[in-house]
Amino acid sequence: MSLPSILPLSTIGPLVTRILGHNPGPFTLQGTNSYLVGYPHLPRILIDTTSEGPGLSTYLQHLSTALSTCSRNFCPLDGIILTHWHPDHTQAVPAVLTLARQFSIRSDGAAIPVYKYPGGPSLKALRFFEGPLIDLHSSSVISVSHGQSNELPPVRLHVYPSPGHTEDHVCLLLRADDRPVHLFTGDLILGQGSTTVHDLVAYMDSLEQTRRLVSKCKQESAKQGEEFTLCPAHGIEVRQCVEKVDEYITNRKSRINKTREFFMSTQSELWFSEDQILVHVYPDVNDTLRMAARLNLRHSLFWLAAHVSDSPDIGLDVIAQRESGERVSSDEFRALLTKLDEKYRTGNKVNDAWLSEKLLTSWQWMKKT
Repeated sequence: MSLPSILPLSTIGPLVTRILGHNPGPFTLQGTNSYLVGYPHLPRILIDTTSEGPGLSTYLQHLSTALSTCSRNFCPLDGIILTHWHPDHTQAVPAVLTLARQFSIRSDGAAIPVYKYPGGPSLKALRFFEGPLIDLHSSSVISVSHGQSNELPPVRLHVYPSPGHTEDHVCLLLRADDRPVHLFTGDLILGQGSTTVHDLVAYMDSLEQTRRLVSKCKQESAKQGEEFTLCPAHGIEVRQCVEKVDEYITNRKSRINKTREFFMSTQSELWFSEDQILVHVYPDVNDTLRMAARLNLRHSLFWLAAHVSDSPDIGLDVIAQRESGERVSSDEFRALLTKLDEKYRTGNKVNDAWLSEKLLTSWQWMKKT
């Protein structure tokens, strides 16, 4: 996939500056985007940071440039909001806080707050960030500084929980003068390609809710002659907002439907290996992507099982077992994925053999009568 270039520092609009994380990779694309939100001459909110690594110093240099537009009367950073726990979003929090304090301390002398929705591994246990976190909630609204000026319209970030990529994932809606301007989508929706999923049932629900929100915001902005955009944590900003969300929903549903087709063409009460099912659902998958395809297949099957009571045309009563005959539940699958995610993203090699046996070996699936 060819990726468009992203400048180290970009102005997305009068209230948003994007800072590239300088941590490119297969999951981060061009790198993690963090966003400074607010009036440039006043303290702003930073959405996400970047990961530790060789690009961190470059990221901090560009962030420093962006923060330097703030009046010397203020600490340029009023808070950090994390869309989720992954290290490419959270590991640089300590370095960013140190940088901000080099400009000025807050007028009230308080520490710069760091916000995150509850859930996921402990950032302190992972040694990503050992300071206090302020819990976000579905009703949370973070006000961005307007310097107590009556001339500047209020700017607020509204929190929308959107689990699925991770259990603690949130999107953030920027409203200026009570009109929608941008939706910061984190890793729920990327600028290019698709994202990894921890819980497909929750993820699909989040996509559907996001589509309703985006459609409403798009209509509201259009009435005022304004543009509404998606600002993802990876990739370029998205102007065809509803179409992008629809693309994500359609792509996931097509895999779910192919999985269902396989079992509808077979007898009940027969066990099938995942390799047998993959031939139908992912016919062209190569060996390097087979494990990823297998995990996606499991997501689809557990999604079908979760929707079996909705309609005979939607769900499917399927169960999973390991080759040993040990049954596997959707809850266990998600717990194992969390361990795999944590191991991969932290480089922790502990329990490799146990995790491989439980998660990475092939399972069998059966459609019940």
